[in-house]
Amino acid sequence: MSTVLLTRGLTKRFGGLAAVSDLDLSVEEGEIRALIGPNGAGKTTLLNMLCGVTPSSGGEIVFRDARIQGLRPHAIAKLGIGRTFQVPRLFVDLTVLQNVMVGYHCRTRLRLVPTLLGLGSARAEERRVEARAREALALVGLAADADRPARSITFVQQRLVEIARALVLEPALLLLDEPAAGMNAAETGQLERLLATLRARGLTVLFIEHHMRLVMNLADQISVLDFGRKIAEGPPAAVRSDPAVLEAYLGKWSHAQV
Repeated sequence: MSTVLLTRGLTKRFGGLAAVSDLDLSVEEGEIRALIGPNGAGKTTLLNMLCGVTPSSGGEIVFRDARIQGLRPHAIAKLGIGRTFQVPRLFVDLTVLQNVMVGYHCRTRLRLVPTLLGLGSARAEERRVEARAREALALVGLAADADRPARSITFVQQRLVEIARALVLEPALLLLDEPAAGMNAAETGQLERLLATLRARGLTVLFIEHHMRLVMNLADQISVLDFGRKIAEGPPAAVRSDPAVLEAYLGKWSHAQV
C-alpha cells in the first residue's frame, strides 16, 4: 500500500493557543483511520487544515506525493479530497439530488453560459452529473429521496446527503467530521456498513468520531489527540488499552463497555 496522506510537524496556532502542535500523521491507501480525543483536542482544526479551510501555522501536508498547504479548498477538492462537516451544509431550497450535483461542479467542465443557453455539450455533461449523483445517493441509501426538497429530510438524512455530495467528487480521501452524531443504533449500523463498503472499493477514510463502538468496530488504525498533540496511535486493541488514552479520554467508555 502507498501513503495517501502525510503530515510532518503540522501546527496551527490561534494567537497564543496551539490548537494542533507538531503533528506527524501517515494514512495509507484503503485505510479507515479514526481520529479521537476530547472536545477541543484539535481534531476539527486538523481536518480544516487538510482541506484548506484553515491555513496551517507550520509544518507540511502531503497528499499523493504533492504538498497541498496553501491551496484553496476547491483546488484541494479537485486533487481528490472530499469533506463533510459536523453540521450539514445543504441548500434547503434545492432538492436532495440537486444538492449532490452541486458537489460535482468543481470537477466538471460545466460553464454557466452554455448551461443557461441549453447548449448540447452542457446538456450532455449535466446528464452525466445527474447520473453520478444518483449513483452516490443510491450508495448512501437515499435513492428514493432524490427529488425531495432538502428542507424536508431528517437531520440524519442530511448527513448522508453530505456524504453523497463528497462521494460524487470521486475522492481518493474522504474526511468525515462526526458522521454518527445524532444517529440511533440502527442508523449507526447503516453508516458502519456504508464505510465498510467504501473501504472495500478502495477509498481511504479519515473520520472524527465520539461513538467508540463504531470506532472500535470499523477503524484499521486510530490516532488520539489531546490538547493538540498526538498521544497515541495504533490498531483499536492497542489504543483501547493504552494508559495515556485511558486517562485522557477512554477511561469511562472502556469501563462501561467491557
